[in-house]
Amino acid sequence: MLPFHSTVGAAEFNIASETILRSFQREDSDGEKITAIPVYEYLGIDWGDPEYGGLSFHANGWGRVDLGDQEYYQNDPEGYILDGYVQYSKPENGLDIKLGRQHIYAGIVNNSVDGIGFRGNAGSYVSLLAYGGYPVGYEDDNGRTGDITYGGRIAFEALFPGELGVSYKKLDNDSNTIDNKLGADLSVYLFNRFVFSGLSFWNLETEDWGEHSYAADLYVSQFSLEAHYQMFQYGDYFSGNTDNQMLSYLQDTDETLTILGGNIIWQQFHGFDTGLKLNHYTYDIRQETSQYMAVVLNLYGQADTSVGAEAGIMDGDSAANSYYLGRIYFYWDAPSFMENWFVDGEFMYVGYKEEIYGRDSSIFSSAGCGRKILNDAMKIKISGDYSSDPYNDSNISI
Repeated sequence: MLPFHSTVGAAEFNIASETILRSFQREDSDGEKITAIPVYEYLGIDWGDPEYGGLSFHANGWGRVDLGDQEYYQNDPEGYILDGYVQYSKPENGLDIKLGRQHIYAGIVNNSVDGIGFRGNAGSYVSLLAYGGYPVGYEDDNGRTGDITYGGRIAFEALFPGELGVSYKKLDNDSNTIDNKLGADLSVYLFNRFVFSGLSFWNLETEDWGEHSYAADLYVSQFSLEAHYQMFQYGDYFSGNTDNQMLSYLQDTDETLTILGGNIIWQQFHGFDTGLKLNHYTYDIRQETSQYMAVVLNLYGQADTSVGAEAGIMDGDSAANSYYLGRIYFYWDAPSFMENWFVDGEFMYVGYKEEIYGRDSSIFSSAGCGRKILNDAMKIKISGDYSSDPYNDSNISI
C-alpha cells in the first residue's frame, strides 16, 4: 500500500493506494481451461478529520483489469465504490451527519446505503441513530424503482456500566421486503474483569425470533474464559424475498441451528498463549449434532512476528461433520538476514472419517514473501495458494 499525506490549510488530505496481482485457472462448463490474471487497484481518499469536527470527505473503491483470457469476469463488475460521502461532525455533542454512500453499523443494523445518516446525543444518557435512502447492491436489479431502506437505533448509556440499545431496520427491493426486523442489544462491563454482550432480533414479517447471540468473557489471573450461545432460525433469519440463491436455500430448510461453546486461554508468559476451544452444534430439522474440540498454541516475537498451531476433532453424525483438523501458520517480520522483508504462510489438513465423493481429505496451503520500502510506506508482496478438497480437485492461485 502506498499512502500520500498532505495538509491543505487546516484540513488534512490523504490518499492510500494498494495494487494486487493474482493468477489462476478454472474450467468452464465445457471443460475448457480459462486463465485469469486480475490486477486489482484499491484507492482511498480522505479530506479533513472528523475527530476535529467540521466538514470532511471520504471515499473508497476498487477497480480490476484482467490480463488473462478476459472470460472469467465477463459477467462481473470491473469496479465498485465501497463508500463515498460528505461528513459534518461536532465531537463536543456527538453530532455526526453523513450524506452519500456509507455503511451503517449499530445494533442489528449492518447495511450500506446511498442516502443520509445521522448520529447524535439526546442528553447525557441517550444516543440516537437514524438513516434512510437507497439500499446498496440492488441498483442493478430493475433499477431504483421500489428500492428503499431506513431504520435507526436508540441507546441508553451510563444507566449501568455498559449500554442497552433498541434498533429497527427495513429494506425493500423492487417493492419486495428483504428485511423488516426489530432488535435489542446489550453490553455490560464489570471491574475490567467481566464483559457480557449480545443481541436478539424479532422478524416482523414471519413474527418469530431470527437470532439470539450472546457471549460472556471473564479474565482471572493469567486465564481468559469465554462462553457463548447462538441460535439461528433460518426461516426467520432471512426475512422476506432474498435474491441470493444460497440464502434462499437456507431459508427454505426451516432449519434451526444452536451453538453452545467456549474458549479457555492461558497466558502465563509474555509472548505465549495456549488454550482449548469447544463448540457443540445442534440441527433441529436434520436431527443432527456435532462437537468440535481443538487445542491452540500461539508464540509472539518482535514486531509482528508470530507462529501458531491448531489441532482439532469434529465429531458429528454426517461425513462432512466428522473429521480431524491440523493447522499451522506463521508471520516472520524482518528476519535478521532479510531486513525490511517479511514472510508468511499457512498449512491446513482435514482428514474425514468417511469418504466424500471418493475423497477422504482436504488440503489448503499458502505462502508469501514481501518487502517494505519507502520507510514502510509501501509493501510489495508475492504469494501463492493451493487447495484441494472433495468438491474441487485442485485450485492454484498466485
